[in-house]
Amino acid sequence: MSGSVLGAILEGGMLSGDRDIDVGIYEVDAKKIRENLGLLESIGFKCKQRLDPLTFELKNMITLERNVPIDIKIYTKKNDKYVRNIHKSNGIFSGLLWEIIDLYSVVAVNEQSALQRRLPLISRIISALGKFTPMKIRGLIVRLMCKIWCAGKVEYGHEEVNKKYIDEKIEHVFLGVPVNIPRDYHEYLTEEYGVDYFISKEDYSNKGGWKKKSHKVTSRYCYSK
Repeated sequence: MSGSVLGAILEGGMLSGDRDIDVGIYEVDAKKIRENLGLLESIGFKCKQRLDPLTFELKNMITLERNVPIDIKIYTKKNDKYVRNIHKSNGIFSGLLWEIIDLYSVVAVNEQSALQRRLPLISRIISALGKFTPMKIRGLIVRLMCKIWCAGKVEYGHEEVNKKYIDEKIEHVFLGVPVNIPRDYHEYLTEEYGVDYFISKEDYSNKGGWKKKSHKVTSRYCYSK
């Protein structure tokens, strides 16, 4: 999905400067992955799941990391689209608080976390506190922190993808491995990155993330209503 499709078409792999690989799956397949997270960890993957700040359920994305993070995005069919909820921290306080929520609630250390890189001991302490806090109490603390996060400088919304880009696939090579990409990848990439997506090959950082046309902002302050 997204930048990984772009990289597959332009370079046959990851774009220069890209930090992860984006994979899209159906909601029905997510259960199979979650049931086998232990197996994946036993062969060297670090598995990461996050919470949705409004529903307090596991977010519809699983990250597997072994050298390069793989973001597995879980899509739910809704009419003629596939959708998934997304959220973003826009300030230093909101970003730091979400990293703390991430570590405390899921009890896993994310190697990409700025907090983990800069303050690894504190990150481990936060994770350990989450691990040894009774589940009901941990849940109440996480809900409180999420409400504080949502009142800050944040954005909440959803990614919306035309169902044909997920249902109708062709095989293409990515890093020497055959993978499925949208059959009409040109139309898909044009919608995501603009008509000139294939011209500039040096820096796509200003076109990724929430700048993509599939990302719709529902609210800039989750509890502003």
